[in-house]
Amino acid sequence: YVIKTCSCRCPFCSYAVIMESKADSVFRCKSPACGKESCRWCKEPSHIPLRCDEVEKKSEKDMRCFIEEKMTQALVRNCWKCKRNFFKVEGCNHMTCSC
Repeated sequence: YVIKTCSCRCPFCSYAVIMESKADSVFRCKSPACGKESCRWCKEPSHIPLRCDEVEKKSEKDMRCFIEEKMTQALVRNCWKCKRNFFKVEGCNHMTCSC
Protein backbone atom coordinates (compact mmCIF):
# COMPACT_ATOMS: atom_id res chain seq x y z
CA TYR A 1 0.00 0.00 0.00
CA VAL A 2 1.65 3.21 -1.23
CA ILE A 3 0.36 6.69 -0.46
CA LYS A 4 1.09 9.17 -3.21
CA THR A 5 1.80 12.66 -1.92
CA CYS A 6 2.56 16.03 -3.43
CA SER A 7 3.51 19.36 -1.92
CA CYS A 8 1.28 22.33 -2.54
CA ARG A 9 1.84 26.02 -1.88
CA CYS A 10 -0.89 28.63 -1.48
CA PRO A 11 -0.74 31.10 -4.43
CA PHE A 12 -1.94 33.91 -2.14
CA CYS A 13 0.52 33.51 0.77
CA SER A 14 3.60 31.48 1.76
CA TYR A 15 1.71 28.59 3.41
CA ALA A 16 2.66 25.14 2.12
CA VAL A 17 1.49 21.61 2.92
CA ILE A 18 1.96 18.05 1.68
CA MET A 19 -1.30 16.64 0.34
CA GLU A 20 -1.89 12.91 0.19
CA SER A 21 -4.47 12.82 -2.58
CA LYS A 22 -3.95 14.10 -6.12
CA ALA A 23 -7.68 13.67 -6.72
CA ASP A 24 -8.53 16.73 -4.62
CA SER A 25 -8.18 19.71 -6.97
CA VAL A 26 -9.00 22.38 -4.37
CA PHE A 27 -6.26 23.64 -2.06
CA ARG A 28 -7.60 25.01 1.23
CA CYS A 29 -5.08 27.31 2.90
CA LYS A 30 -4.92 26.69 6.65
CA SER A 31 -3.09 29.95 7.37
CA PRO A 32 -5.23 32.09 9.73
CA ALA A 33 -4.23 35.24 7.84
CA CYS A 34 -5.26 33.82 4.43
CA GLY A 35 -7.78 30.95 4.53
CA LYS A 36 -8.45 31.10 0.77
CA GLU A 37 -9.37 28.21 -1.48
CA SER A 38 -7.55 27.84 -4.79
CA CYS A 39 -7.21 25.40 -7.66
CA ARG A 40 -4.14 23.19 -7.27
CA TRP A 41 -3.57 23.06 -11.02
CA CYS A 42 -4.00 26.65 -12.31
CA LYS A 43 -3.40 28.53 -8.99
CA GLU A 44 -6.52 30.68 -9.52
CA PRO A 45 -9.29 31.04 -6.89
CA SER A 46 -11.39 27.89 -6.64
CA HIS A 47 -13.65 27.53 -9.68
CA ILE A 48 -15.37 24.22 -9.01
CA PRO A 49 -17.36 22.85 -10.95
CA LEU A 50 -15.66 24.52 -13.96
CA ARG A 51 -12.45 23.13 -15.49
CA CYS A 52 -9.32 25.29 -15.56
CA ASP A 53 -9.65 25.96 -19.29
CA GLU A 54 -13.24 27.19 -18.82
CA VAL A 55 -12.29 29.94 -16.36
CA GLU A 56 -11.49 33.45 -17.52
CA LYS A 57 -8.09 34.42 -16.14
CA LYS A 58 -7.65 37.69 -14.22
CA SER A 59 -5.53 39.33 -16.93
CA GLU A 60 -8.12 38.40 -19.59
CA LYS A 61 -10.94 39.75 -17.41
CA ASP A 62 -9.06 42.98 -16.70
CA MET A 63 -8.43 43.55 -20.43
CA ARG A 64 -12.06 42.81 -21.32
CA CYS A 65 -13.33 45.19 -18.62
CA PHE A 66 -10.89 47.91 -19.76
CA ILE A 67 -12.11 47.65 -23.38
CA GLU A 68 -15.78 47.60 -22.32
CA GLU A 69 -15.23 50.70 -20.14
CA LYS A 70 -13.53 52.58 -23.01
CA MET A 71 -16.37 51.64 -25.39
CA THR A 72 -18.91 52.93 -22.86
CA GLN A 73 -16.98 56.18 -22.38
CA ALA A 74 -17.00 56.71 -26.15
CA LEU A 75 -20.82 56.71 -26.13
CA VAL A 76 -21.41 58.80 -22.99
CA ARG A 77 -21.71 62.59 -23.17
CA ASN A 78 -22.01 64.94 -20.17
CA CYS A 79 -24.06 68.14 -19.95
CA TRP A 80 -21.58 70.98 -19.38
CA LYS A 81 -24.03 72.68 -17.00
CA CYS A 82 -25.54 69.98 -14.74
CA LYS A 83 -23.04 67.15 -15.52
CA ARG A 84 -25.88 64.71 -16.29
CA ASN A 85 -24.78 61.71 -18.38
CA PHE A 86 -26.34 60.97 -21.78
CA PHE A 87 -25.76 58.04 -24.10
CA LYS A 88 -24.97 59.03 -27.64
CA VAL A 89 -27.00 56.71 -29.88
CA GLU A 90 -26.66 58.39 -33.25
CA GLY A 91 -26.04 61.68 -34.97
CA CYS A 92 -23.73 64.58 -34.20
CA ASN A 93 -22.36 65.67 -30.82
CA HIS A 94 -24.96 68.43 -30.34
CA MET A 95 -27.16 67.77 -27.33
CA THR A 96 -30.02 69.50 -25.58
CA CYS A 97 -30.36 68.99 -21.84
CA SER A 98 -33.53 69.57 -19.81
CA CYS A 99 -31.64 71.56 -17.16
